[in-house]
Formats: sequence, C-alpha cells, structure tokens
Amino acid sequence: MWKWITSSRANKVAAAACAVLLVLAIASLVSAWHFRGQMQAAKKAEKVQQERADTLEKEGEAKDVAFRKAMGVLDPALKSALAGVREAKASLAQAEAARRDLWTPPAVDNGDLVARFERALGAIK
Repeated sequence: MWKWITSSRANKVAAAACAVLLVLAIASLVSAWHFRGQMQAAKKAEKVQQERADTLEKEGEAKDVAFRKAMGVLDPALKSALAGVREAKASLAQAEAARRDLWTPPAVDNGDLVARFERALGAIK
C-alpha cells in the first residue's frame, strides 16, 4: 500500500484526500455521538419536567377540590349566619319602630298627654 501511495503524485493526492475524508468521518461520528448523548440528557430532563408538571397539576386539582368541599361545608353556615343577621336587623328595625311609636309628641293638647306619657314610661320599664 505504501508503495502505491509513493509511486506517483496522483496517488499521493488520492491518499491524502482519503485520509482527510477518514478524519472528517471520524470527527462526524464523534460529534454525532456527543449530540446523541446531549439529546438523551435533554429527553430525560424533559421527562422529569413533564412528570413534575403533571404532579403539580394533580396537586392543584386536589387543592381545588378540597377548597370547593370546604366552601360547600361553609356555605350553609354562611347562609345561616347571613339569615340570622337579616332577622336581627329586621327585629332591630321593628324594635326601633315600636320605640318611636310609644311616644309621639302631641300636636294638640287634648288632655290625653298624661296618659300617653305614663304608657311610654311603663313600656320603657
């Protein structure tokens, strides 16, 4: 083989071209192997991130369900409390109206003023 390479200038050029192509092929193989390793690492990282995202999504859904259940439990209590507040407000309004109706200032003194005053005092006591 060495004899053939050194026998002529054309053979030397052909052998040099083959050597360059061989080096390029080896470099290409090394680069492809390195790229393949990086792609595998990226796929593994992507898989881990996808699993993490799925886990977070499931946790979020579980928290949402728990929140809705908690609100569902609290909802009747809140409605009941609100109804109690409305009833208390209505009762307070009625008591205020009754208190105002006990004594009304007389427009005309017709002799009934003392009786109404006594009635108002009795209601206050």
